[in-house]
Amino acid sequence: MATILIKRGTTVPTTSKLGKYGELAVNYSTGKLYLRCTKGIMCVNTNSIVSSSSSSGNTTS
Repeated sequence: MATILIKRGTTVPTTSKLGKYGELAVNYSTGKLYLRCTKGIMCVNTNSIVSSSSSSGNTTS
């Protein structure tokens, strides 16, 4: 079984921090997920979660 490691921090990652194409990083201060691609660093999700405490378990964005 493979293990996926996601780098984490509180700033937007740079290409020097993500060494290989396809490498992932998460910014804890904004909740955004980043991916290194051939053009540089791409933000994968641009929606932010406003609240995650609903009785049905759904998140609100």
